[in-house]
Amino acid sequence: MQSIETHSEIRLFCDLDHTLIYSHRVPIGLNKIAVEYLNGKEQSFMTQGTYDFLCKQNCVHLIPVTTRSKKQYERISVFHKELCCKYALICNGGILLVDGIEDSEWYSETLSLISPESSELQAIKELVQQVLLTSVLHDVCGLFFYIKHNNPALFAEQLRKVAHPKNICILHDRHKVYCLPSMLNKGNAIERFAKKFGEAISIAAGDSEFDIPMLARADTRIIPPVLEQYLPTENTITISTSVFSDGICNYLSTIAKRGTHKHE
Repeated sequence: MQSIETHSEIRLFCDLDHTLIYSHRVPIGLNKIAVEYLNGKEQSFMTQGTYDFLCKQNCVHLIPVTTRSKKQYERISVFHKELCCKYALICNGGILLVDGIEDSEWYSETLSLISPESSELQAIKELVQQVLLTSVLHDVCGLFFYIKHNNPALFAEQLRKVAHPKNICILHDRHKVYCLPSMLNKGNAIERFAKKFGEAISIAAGDSEFDIPMLARADTRIIPPVLEQYLPTENTITISTSVFSDGICNYLSTIAKRGTHKHE
């Protein structure tokens, strides 16, 4: 593990949904700004405090890491317009964006990485299509797929029991069930990023099971209490504030106040 006290460059690998931004269904107070629109309607928000800090801070290089597709990520213009994030890892790390452009070499390497698991993924896809005849299955860049479900936690558990996955991760969020090759995880993504661009101190922040591989690989991890049981206590910062993103920024501000880690 590298120490924040002794390293000049710090990368913040950060999940987006429910970590930095929140759906219109989530109460985060009235002091917020819309950062995502869908069909002309406000879809996701960021607290004003989080937005102001991220716009002003210069203590970390922010690298968004999300399961969103490119189209879904681009709906959140704040990261590539106001915050000017040069890099983003999307599709659960399967695609690297550099200045908004897909890195073709990265994508090719991803396909090679997950190819041993492709036949099992296809088998589970066919099983899902048989079970849920009326549901729309969404393929994401040939890397993984998801379906919307009115009870994603229950269906994910049922699918695990029926499919007996060996190399496929079946995860869910509040509205969807995802089936992903085990090698397509955020932890592998940040490790590949370090190999491609060189080592640097890494901080990771995330709120869900999707983020655990990334959080486990980082030098320092920022998590909500619900993830404490899955990660070591050493180098873990647990945020218990009602709005996770504001707690993340409060922690990062302590780094900024040290004044010795400003990136150029």
